[in-house]
Parts: sequence; C-alpha cells; structure tokens
Amino acid sequence: MISPFGHDAGCEFVEDDCIVDGEIPEYSKGSFCNSEYRFENGKFMGAIGCDPTHTSMGICDLVDYGELGLAYTPPSEQFQYFPERPGLGGLMDRVDYCPTFSIDTATCQEVPGRLEKMLLPQLEYFATEVESSEYNARCFNTDAAR
Repeated sequence: MISPFGHDAGCEFVEDDCIVDGEIPEYSKGSFCNSEYRFENGKFMGAIGCDPTHTSMGICDLVDYGELGLAYTPPSEQFQYFPERPGLGGLMDRVDYCPTFSIDTATCQEVPGRLEKMLLPQLEYFATEVESSEYNARCFNTDAAR
C-alpha cells in the first residue's frame, strides 16, 4: 500500500518548504495546516482536519513555542515558516516542524462514538449522520458545506 502522505504532490512537496510566509502552498494542501492551536476562554482551539494517512482526524499541531516552556525545543531558523512569529512551529521535529493534524487524533471508526461521548469538539460541520465506523473508512478534507 502506498502512503497517501505527499502522494502525487510533486517534487516541490519534498524539496520546498511546507509553509511559505505563513501560507500553505498548493503542493502542501491536504498534508499541512497553518491554524494555531491555543487556549482561549477555557478551551483548546484549533482547526480540525485529516491526519497525513487519511485514516484519522486531528487538530492542527501549530503551537507557539514561547508559550510552551523550556521542556520544548523551538524550531531552528531553518524551520521557521512564519516570518512575523518565528516561535510558531509544528510539534514534530521529524517532519521539520511542519504543522500537521496530529493532536487528539481519532480514527475514522472512533469519530461517531467520540462525538457522542463529547470526547471531540462538537462542531457544526461534523456530519455525524454520514460518518462511517467501517474498518476501511477514510477521512477527507473539504471546504464544502454539509
């Protein structure tokens, strides 16, 4: 089985930055995110999307390392993709601090049950009536209204 991560994204996906001046270039769309994960009004906030394998949903792991404390190593200058805020970066150094949907992931099979138990944020764009709990269920990102 071929990994869907970066599949058919072209040479730019491998050779160029995942985020350019804070924006997601065309070749990175669907694999990376640029919505900051933060704590607001007593809740963690962040964009939800498919993880790189498209078998789970998660929250974008873009964080401000200045707010995390000394236990976390911020991205070096080489991996700073947000010129206005150099302390921003994804949590995983193994993907060059490129932000992905990797926080609080739930497999496609888990989403309906976790929504019912309120273990995932209840968002109006989750169409629970069409979520699947089949073993081969896949997630896909869309900007279409449901």
